[in-house]
Amino acid sequence: MVTNYYDRIAHLYDQTRWLTELIAEEVTDFILELVDAKSETSFLEPGVGTGLNILPLVKRGYSVTGIDVSQEMLNQLCQKLDYIPHNLKLICGDASQLSFPDQSFDVVLTLHMVHTV
Repeated sequence: MVTNYYDRIAHLYDQTRWLTELIAEEVTDFILELVDAKSETSFLEPGVGTGLNILPLVKRGYSVTGIDVSQEMLNQLCQKLDYIPHNLKLICGDASQLSFPDQSFDVVLTLHMVHTV
């Protein structure tokens, strides 16, 4: 099994972030207002990691697809949920190799990935 840096730090990743649940909710409110989101607005987050950014969107019922190169980070995200809801799709893969047709998503969030690449 091939591991990467994020696989190795996944278990402590959230402890090293400043984004609390309360701040994540406030950021989500800002994003939803900024993009004038409707109930059918769909989101993609490449580099979704442990889901700090998208969990408020998922809990509010928005369709969210998250991609991450680290299966361990995705596992940490899944541990935060009792089950994977129908409006959340998680893909373990390289965000630089997306195979979605154009206009598959209304909003692409890259809150923590761009500075990494």
